Amino acid sequence: IWSGSVVLNQGSPALPLTGISKNTYNVTGYYDDGSFSFHAGYNYRSQWVQDPLSFFGDGVFTKGYGQLDLSASLKLTNWASLTASAANVTRSALRQVDRYGITRLYDLSGRRYYAGVRISF
Repeated sequence: IWSGSVVLNQGSPALPLTGISKNTYNVTGYYDDGSFSFHAGYNYRSQWVQDPLSFFGDGVFTKGYGQLDLSASLKLTNWASLTASAANVTRSALRQVDRYGITRLYDLSGRRYYAGVRISF
C-alpha cells in the first residue's frame, strides 16, 4: 500500500497513516486429492501505526508480524472425515512499542491446535 504521511501536531514529525503497513503479503500452498487435503498459509505485515498520539503523546506502533497456519483433512467415508489444524506454528508474538521503542504490549498466544470429526448427512 502506498500512502503518505500526516502531521498531527504543528512542529511534530509526519507519521504514516494509522493502521496501514507498507508491506503486506500472503503465501499459500494447497494440496487435495479427494481423500486427503493439506493447506499451509503464511501471512505477514510490516510495522504500522496503531495510535499516533495515545497515552502521553508518545504513540503506539505495532511491530511487523508474520504467522504460519496449517490444516489438513482426511476423508474416512463419504460421510465422515477427520480434520486437524495448527495456528501460529511459528509462535509469533504481537508487539507494540511507543516512539522511543519501549514495549507497551507483548502478546504471545503461542501455537494453537485443533482436531475434529466432520459428519455429513
